Amino acid sequence: MASFETVTVQLNDGAQLCVQTIGDPADPALLLIGGATWSMDWWEDELCQQLAERGRRVIRYDTRDTGRSTSYPVGAPTYSASDLTTDILAIFDSLGVKQAHVVGLSIGGGIAQSLALGYRDREAVIEFILESERPCAGPGNFLESELRPLIARVVDRSNSIAASLTNHFLVPDDGPPDVSLSALAGVPTLVLHGSADPLFPIAHGAALAEAIPGARLVELPGMGHQLPPRDTWDLVIDLLIGHTAG
Repeated sequence: MASFETVTVQLNDGAQLCVQTIGDPADPALLLIGGATWSMDWWEDELCQQLAERGRRVIRYDTRDTGRSTSYPVGAPTYSASDLTTDILAIFDSLGVKQAHVVGLSIGGGIAQSLALGYRDREAVIEFILESERPCAGPGNFLESELRPLIARVVDRSNSIAASLTNHFLVPDDGPPDVSLSALAGVPTLVLHGSADPLFPIAHGAALAEAIPGARLVELPGMGHQLPPRDTWDLVIDLLIGHTAG
């Protein structure tokens, strides 16, 4: 019969959660979230063992103020409902869980819903970003086999991919600067612009180069609104090395 493994998960605010797992770590993870006042004990041992025997890695835990997890002064908890949701992310990170099925009872069901709405499936996020890049690429320059692992790395390294995909578009515009681009006269400037940019056509690059006295415009054939495709690297590298040589 499989046995439970107990671990302590340290949270960023100093609190600790008591977490137990049972089952093969290679099996799909199944997280059990209890109702208000519930410690993990309410998810009975035998129930968890039977789930594990059916091929699931079962995770149960004491929420804050229950069981062996951190307790707070009576009548004065200092955590929020959103903390109860992000606590689960800390559990997943500690256990190395990338995907999980989530079961919640009562308030635990609400936490499960908040988790699902706020922290979507990793593969779905990767797919969303990938498809967002597709219309920006120049003809023949959307290389999914190269982009997908790159985007996966971005998602895995981001503290909050939801904030990353949202907040830059909400930053207030401070308006144009008080000085014109002509003030950059004497500053060596190289403007690289894709000939197939669907968001800012080549005329934008030409206008920028014209506004900065002495600027040089180089059109990159077939490039869209994207990082230079691999087949332009030789040209781009030569241009950057040459431009920064002096």
